[in-house]
Amino acid sequence: TPAEPENPDAGEPGDAPADAPAEPAVTGVVLPEGTDSEVAFIPVSEKPAPAGKEENTKKVFEINVPKYEKGKPATVKFTMTVAELEKDGKTAADVALWHHDEETGEWTKLVTTFVIKDGIVYFEAITFDFSPFAIVYEDTELPTDEPETPEQPTESPAPILAVLAGLGAAVVLRRK
Repeated sequence: TPAEPENPDAGEPGDAPADAPAEPAVTGVVLPEGTDSEVAFIPVSEKPAPAGKEENTKKVFEINVPKYEKGKPATVKFTMTVAELEKDGKTAADVALWHHDEETGEWTKLVTTFVIKDGIVYFEAITFDFSPFAIVYEDTELPTDEPETPEQPTESPAPILAVLAGLGAAVVLRRK
């Protein structure tokens, strides 16, 4: 059952307005089949962001689904503009949705997919519970330049065998 937030800027790929929001916008939730519940989208400002990700957190929000059965997959949809990402020096691949588990107090990064159309990036992430979410830019870690250690060539036993054979021959010849 799709649920759409009350957001006139939200929509499907291709029907986003030219003046799309400059901030991430939650555009909807697809609930598991058979789930009949209202969905409330609540902006959150006092909830903490994932530890160590505070500077990279774009938006924290809560989705309240009173009749949702925890453990069933649901899809959270949100959008960002390509211009916003470029302004922040990021790409769509740098964006992930994180979920806060209120029972454990832990944040978990959700698998987040995207499609880009007409300057808008349409993101989707699957969740198995509803509580606070955070849209976070991932740190882009550059590969470290570790010096390569050259491999030590393994010595062939042939020279040692030749020396031993030569010594053996010398001993045999001396005895004669």
